[in-house]
Amino acid sequence: MLYDVRVIGYGSFDLQQDMPPKEGDTLDMEGTACTVLSVLPGEWPYDAIIDAERVTDHGMAEVGPVDMEDDGDEGLGARFYVKLAALCLACGIIATIGFLIFWRALYAFGFLGGFLVIGILLLLFAWIYDRRTRSSV
Repeated sequence: MLYDVRVIGYGSFDLQQDMPPKEGDTLDMEGTACTVLSVLPGEWPYDAIIDAERVTDHGMAEVGPVDMEDDGDEGLGARFYVKLAALCLACGIIATIGFLIFWRALYAFGFLGGFLVIGILLLLFAWIYDRRTRSSV
């Protein structure tokens, strides 16, 4: 009688054996020796499910410690950080110019006049933006 087994852990293989598998057995899977770690009862069409690991020349498992620090990600690169620094610098310059305009308007026209000048500038910007957007649609 042949036993149909499913091997997991080292890839996924289907094998037929003439004896039921036991823990510690050595299997030959496509020319590679594997040690049976555990045998679980199988569901149809398998008589058993085997968890196996590959055996190297030194008798040790191929699976070694995983280096969590080296994930293959090379990072964002210098170009990204240069662009980010330039964007931050440009935003800072624009904010400084905006504050200068606001404080000058506040000094010249008073509190209500400063907000009125800023409101007029924002309405002008919105009007120009809307005209450009409407013509492209």
